[in-house]
Amino acid sequence: MKKYIRLFIRKLLFVRQLETIADALDRHYIKLDKILYKKKYGLRELRDACASVGLQKGDVVLVHASWRRFYNFKGSPDDVISLIEQIIGPNGTLLMPSYGSSRLFFDISHTPSCAGILSEIFRKQSGVTRSCCTHFSVAGKGPHTSMLFEEAFHSIYGFDNKSPYYKLHQLPNAKILYLGLGKIPSKVSMIHCASYFLCNKLPIFKNLLSQVYSSILIVDGREYKKNMVTRAVGCRNNKRIFKKIVSLVKKKKRIKLSNLHIVLINANELFNQAVSYLQQGHSCYKGL
Repeated sequence: MKKYIRLFIRKLLFVRQLETIADALDRHYIKLDKILYKKKYGLRELRDACASVGLQKGDVVLVHASWRRFYNFKGSPDDVISLIEQIIGPNGTLLMPSYGSSRLFFDISHTPSCAGILSEIFRKQSGVTRSCCTHFSVAGKGPHTSMLFEEAFHSIYGFDNKSPYYKLHQLPNAKILYLGLGKIPSKVSMIHCASYFLCNKLPIFKNLLSQVYSSILIVDGREYKKNMVTRAVGCRNNKRIFKKIVSLVKKKKRIKLSNLHIVLINANELFNQAVSYLQQGHSCYKGL
Protein backbone atom coordinates (compact mmCIF):
# COMPACT_ATOMS: atom_id res chain seq x y z
CA MET A 1 0.00 0.00 0.00
CA LYS A 2 2.81 2.42 0.94
CA LYS A 3 4.41 1.79 -2.45
CA TYR A 4 1.27 2.88 -4.32
CA ILE A 5 0.81 5.91 -2.10
CA ARG A 6 4.38 7.01 -2.84
CA LEU A 7 3.84 6.51 -6.58
CA PHE A 8 0.67 8.61 -6.39
CA ILE A 9 2.49 11.38 -4.49
CA ARG A 10 5.35 11.33 -7.01
CA LYS A 11 2.89 11.79 -9.89
CA LEU A 12 0.98 14.47 -8.02
CA LEU A 13 4.18 16.47 -7.41
CA PHE A 14 5.66 15.79 -10.87
CA VAL A 15 8.74 14.21 -9.27
CA ARG A 16 11.50 13.76 -11.81
CA GLN A 17 13.43 10.55 -12.40
CA LEU A 18 16.13 10.03 -9.73
CA GLU A 19 14.62 12.91 -7.72
CA THR A 20 13.33 12.36 -4.19
CA ILE A 21 9.93 13.63 -3.05
CA ALA A 22 11.73 16.01 -0.66
CA ASP A 23 13.82 17.41 -3.53
CA ALA A 24 10.70 17.86 -5.66
CA LEU A 25 8.99 19.77 -2.85
CA ASP A 26 12.09 21.93 -2.50
CA ARG A 27 12.08 22.61 -6.24
CA HIS A 28 8.44 23.72 -6.13
CA TYR A 29 9.14 25.85 -3.06
CA ILE A 30 12.00 27.64 -4.83
CA LYS A 31 9.76 28.29 -7.84
CA LEU A 32 7.34 30.09 -5.51
CA ASP A 33 10.21 31.76 -3.66
CA LYS A 34 11.44 33.34 -6.87
CA ILE A 35 8.14 35.16 -7.21
CA LEU A 36 8.42 36.61 -3.71
CA TYR A 37 12.14 37.44 -3.59
CA LYS A 38 13.61 39.34 -6.51
CA LYS A 39 16.26 41.54 -4.87
CA LYS A 40 19.70 40.88 -6.35
CA TYR A 41 22.92 41.02 -4.31
CA GLY A 42 26.62 40.83 -5.04
CA LEU A 43 29.89 39.90 -3.39
CA ARG A 44 30.00 42.91 -1.08
CA GLU A 45 26.54 42.21 0.36
CA LEU A 46 27.29 38.49 0.77
CA ARG A 47 30.65 39.24 2.43
CA ASP A 48 29.03 41.69 4.85
CA ALA A 49 26.30 39.17 5.68
CA CYS A 50 28.79 36.37 6.42
CA ALA A 51 30.85 38.73 8.59
CA SER A 52 27.75 39.91 10.44
CA VAL A 53 26.88 36.39 11.59
CA GLY A 54 30.39 36.00 13.03
CA LEU A 55 32.57 34.40 10.37
CA GLN A 56 36.08 35.77 10.91
CA LYS A 57 39.81 35.31 10.36
CA GLY A 58 41.31 32.08 11.65
CA ASP A 59 38.02 30.20 11.80
CA VAL A 60 37.77 26.51 11.00
CA VAL A 61 34.48 26.43 9.12
CA LEU A 62 32.44 23.59 7.69
CA VAL A 63 30.16 24.88 4.92
CA HIS A 64 26.84 23.31 3.95
CA ALA A 65 25.39 25.10 0.93
CA SER A 66 22.56 24.81 -1.56
CA TRP A 67 23.56 26.59 -4.77
CA ARG A 68 19.98 26.48 -6.07
CA ARG A 69 19.16 29.05 -3.36
CA PHE A 70 21.69 31.52 -4.79
CA TYR A 71 19.42 32.51 -7.70
CA ASN A 72 19.56 36.19 -6.71
CA PHE A 73 23.35 36.22 -6.32
CA LYS A 74 25.28 38.12 -8.99
CA GLY A 75 28.25 35.77 -8.98
CA SER A 76 29.48 32.21 -9.37
CA PRO A 77 30.20 29.26 -7.03
CA ASP A 78 33.91 30.10 -7.34
CA ASP A 79 33.13 33.61 -6.08
CA VAL A 80 31.41 32.22 -2.97
CA ILE A 81 34.32 29.89 -2.17
CA SER A 82 36.87 32.66 -2.71
CA LEU A 83 34.85 35.04 -0.53
CA ILE A 84 34.82 32.60 2.41
CA GLU A 85 38.55 31.98 2.04
CA GLN A 86 39.21 35.72 2.06
CA ILE A 87 37.21 36.17 5.28
CA ILE A 88 38.87 33.33 7.23
CA GLY A 89 42.32 34.16 5.81
CA PRO A 90 45.41 31.94 5.41
CA ASN A 91 45.22 30.76 9.03
CA GLY A 92 41.63 29.61 8.59
CA THR A 93 40.48 26.22 7.37
CA LEU A 94 37.61 25.68 4.94
CA LEU A 95 35.77 22.33 4.91
CA MET A 96 32.88 20.98 2.86
CA PRO A 97 31.06 17.63 2.75
CA SER A 98 32.38 15.72 -0.24
CA TYR A 99 30.80 12.26 -0.29
CA GLY A 100 30.16 10.19 -3.41
CA SER A 101 26.99 8.60 -4.78
CA SER A 102 27.71 5.21 -3.19
CA ARG A 103 29.26 4.29 0.14
CA LEU A 104 30.42 1.00 -1.44
CA PHE A 105 33.06 2.63 -3.66
CA PHE A 106 35.01 5.84 -3.32
CA ASP A 107 38.03 7.17 -5.20
CA ILE A 108 39.23 10.26 -3.34
CA SER A 109 40.81 11.70 -6.50
CA HIS A 110 38.08 11.05 -9.05
CA THR A 111 34.69 10.33 -7.45
CA PRO A 112 32.49 13.42 -7.94
CA SER A 113 31.01 15.02 -4.84
CA CYS A 114 27.27 14.57 -4.40
CA ALA A 115 27.10 17.29 -1.74
CA GLY A 116 26.28 20.10 -4.14
CA ILE A 117 27.85 22.31 -6.80
CA LEU A 118 30.01 24.33 -4.39
CA SER A 119 31.41 21.14 -2.89
CA GLU A 120 32.25 19.63 -6.29
CA ILE A 121 33.99 22.80 -7.48
CA PHE A 122 35.87 23.16 -4.18
CA ARG A 123 37.18 19.58 -4.06
CA LYS A 124 38.82 20.02 -7.49
CA GLN A 125 40.65 23.23 -6.58
CA SER A 126 44.39 23.39 -6.03
CA GLY A 127 45.49 22.72 -2.45
CA VAL A 128 42.26 20.95 -1.47
CA THR A 129 42.53 17.47 0.05
CA ARG A 130 39.85 14.89 0.76
CA SER A 131 39.44 12.63 3.78
CA CYS A 132 40.09 8.95 3.07
CA CYS A 133 36.71 7.47 3.95
CA THR A 134 34.04 5.84 1.79
CA HIS A 135 31.32 7.09 4.13
CA PHE A 136 30.80 10.88 4.15
CA SER A 137 34.22 12.10 3.05
CA VAL A 138 35.14 15.75 3.63
CA ALA A 139 37.11 18.14 1.40
CA GLY A 140 39.35 20.66 3.13
CA LYS A 141 41.95 23.35 2.70
CA GLY A 142 43.93 25.08 5.43
CA PRO A 143 46.32 24.45 8.33
CA HIS A 144 43.92 22.28 10.38
CA THR A 145 43.12 19.90 7.52
CA SER A 146 45.90 17.39 8.23
CA MET A 147 44.90 17.08 11.90
CA LEU A 148 41.24 16.66 11.04
CA PHE A 149 41.94 14.10 8.30
CA GLU A 150 44.88 12.14 9.76
CA GLU A 151 42.81 9.22 11.12
CA ALA A 152 40.03 9.21 8.53
CA PHE A 153 41.48 6.14 6.78
CA HIS A 154 40.79 4.14 9.95
CA SER A 155 37.25 5.47 10.36
CA ILE A 156 34.56 2.80 10.04
CA TYR A 157 31.65 5.25 10.15
CA GLY A 158 31.58 8.74 8.66
CA PHE A 159 30.86 10.32 12.05
CA ASP A 160 32.95 8.23 14.46
CA ASN A 161 35.76 9.56 16.65
CA LYS A 162 38.31 9.24 13.83
CA SER A 163 36.26 11.26 11.36
CA PRO A 164 36.77 14.96 10.49
CA TYR A 165 33.21 15.73 11.58
CA TYR A 166 33.82 14.39 15.08
CA LYS A 167 37.23 16.02 15.44
CA LEU A 168 35.78 19.35 14.31
CA HIS A 169 33.78 19.92 17.48
CA GLN A 170 36.94 19.56 19.57
CA LEU A 171 38.41 22.77 18.10
CA PRO A 172 37.47 25.95 20.00
CA ASN A 173 37.13 28.12 16.88
CA ALA A 174 35.24 25.59 14.76
CA LYS A 175 32.00 26.78 13.17
CA ILE A 176 29.37 25.46 10.78
CA LEU A 177 28.10 27.81 8.09
CA TYR A 178 24.78 27.11 6.39
CA LEU A 179 24.05 28.91 3.13
CA GLY A 180 20.56 28.49 1.72
CA LEU A 181 19.41 25.63 3.95
CA GLY A 182 16.65 27.45 5.76
CA LYS A 183 16.24 29.49 8.92
CA ILE A 184 16.69 26.37 11.06
CA PRO A 185 18.79 23.79 9.14
CA SER A 186 17.96 20.10 9.37
CA LYS A 187 21.14 18.79 7.71
CA VAL A 188 23.27 18.64 10.85
CA SER A 189 26.25 16.26 10.69
CA MET A 190 27.26 17.05 14.28
CA ILE A 191 24.11 15.32 15.58
CA HIS A 192 25.30 12.06 13.99
CA CYS A 193 28.57 12.50 15.89
CA ALA A 194 26.61 12.99 19.12
CA SER A 195 24.57 9.82 18.56
CA TYR A 196 27.80 7.90 17.86
CA PHE A 197 29.25 9.25 21.13
CA LEU A 198 26.18 7.88 22.94
CA CYS A 199 26.11 4.46 21.22
CA ASN A 200 27.54 2.58 24.20
CA LYS A 201 26.02 4.88 26.80
CA LEU A 202 22.29 4.87 26.05
CA PRO A 203 20.11 1.78 25.38
CA ILE A 204 18.16 3.67 22.71
CA PHE A 205 21.27 3.81 20.52
CA LYS A 206 22.55 0.31 21.28
CA ASN A 207 21.62 -1.06 17.85
CA LEU A 208 22.18 2.17 15.93
CA LEU A 209 25.23 1.01 13.96
CA SER A 210 24.14 -2.57 13.35
CA GLN A 211 24.51 -2.68 9.59
CA VAL A 212 27.92 -3.99 8.46
CA TYR A 213 29.15 -3.78 4.88
CA SER A 214 32.31 -3.86 2.76
CA SER A 215 33.49 -0.98 0.61
CA ILE A 216 36.31 -0.17 -1.77
CA LEU A 217 38.48 2.90 -1.15
CA ILE A 218 40.90 4.16 -3.81
CA VAL A 219 43.76 6.34 -2.57
CA ASP A 220 46.36 7.53 -5.10
CA GLY A 221 45.41 4.66 -7.41
CA ARG A 222 45.77 2.00 -4.72
CA GLU A 223 42.73 -0.08 -3.77
CA TYR A 224 41.77 -0.86 -0.17
CA LYS A 225 38.93 -3.06 1.03
CA LYS A 226 37.26 -1.48 4.05
CA ASN A 227 34.86 -3.05 6.53
CA MET A 228 32.39 -0.36 7.56
CA VAL A 229 29.28 0.11 9.67
CA THR A 230 26.25 2.32 9.21
CA ARG A 231 22.85 2.91 10.71
CA ALA A 232 20.32 0.10 11.00
CA VAL A 233 18.01 -0.56 8.05
CA GLY A 234 15.03 1.79 8.15
CA CYS A 235 16.75 4.24 10.50
CA ARG A 236 16.04 7.72 9.11
CA ASN A 237 16.78 11.26 10.25
CA ASN A 238 14.02 12.85 12.30
CA LYS A 239 14.17 16.38 10.87
CA ARG A 240 11.88 17.72 13.58
CA ILE A 241 14.32 16.63 16.30
CA PHE A 242 17.31 17.87 14.30
CA LYS A 243 15.71 21.32 14.06
CA LYS A 244 14.77 21.23 17.73
CA ILE A 245 18.41 20.65 18.72
CA VAL A 246 19.61 23.47 16.44
CA SER A 247 16.99 25.82 17.91
CA LEU A 248 18.38 25.14 21.42
CA VAL A 249 21.91 26.23 20.49
CA LYS A 250 22.66 29.70 21.89
CA LYS A 251 25.90 30.37 20.02
CA LYS A 252 24.36 30.78 16.59
CA LYS A 253 23.64 33.79 14.45
CA ARG A 254 21.55 34.13 11.34
CA ILE A 255 20.62 36.69 8.74
CA LYS A 256 18.51 36.69 5.61
CA LEU A 257 19.97 38.24 2.49
CA SER A 258 17.20 38.56 -0.10
CA ASN A 259 15.92 34.95 -0.16
CA LEU A 260 19.13 33.40 1.23
CA HIS A 261 19.20 32.24 4.86
CA ILE A 262 22.73 32.43 6.32
CA VAL A 263 23.26 30.63 9.64
CA LEU A 264 26.51 30.27 11.62
CA ILE A 265 26.71 27.82 14.55
CA ASN A 266 29.49 27.03 17.03
CA ALA A 267 30.38 23.36 16.37
CA ASN A 268 31.33 22.53 19.97
CA GLU A 269 28.11 23.90 21.44
CA LEU A 270 26.04 22.14 18.80
CA PHE A 271 27.67 18.81 19.67
CA ASN A 272 27.20 19.35 23.42
CA GLN A 273 23.61 20.48 22.98
CA ALA A 274 22.86 17.40 20.90
CA VAL A 275 24.39 15.09 23.52
CA SER A 276 22.46 16.83 26.32
CA TYR A 277 19.14 16.65 24.48
CA LEU A 278 19.56 12.99 23.43
CA GLN A 279 20.53 11.99 26.98
CA GLN A 280 17.03 13.03 28.02
CA GLY A 281 15.70 9.97 26.20
CA HIS A 282 14.98 11.52 22.81
CA SER A 283 15.91 9.77 19.57
CA CYS A 284 17.02 11.81 16.56
CA TYR A 285 16.10 8.94 14.22
CA LYS A 286 12.88 7.40 13.01
CA GLY A 287 12.65 3.62 12.83
CA LEU A 288 15.23 2.99 15.54
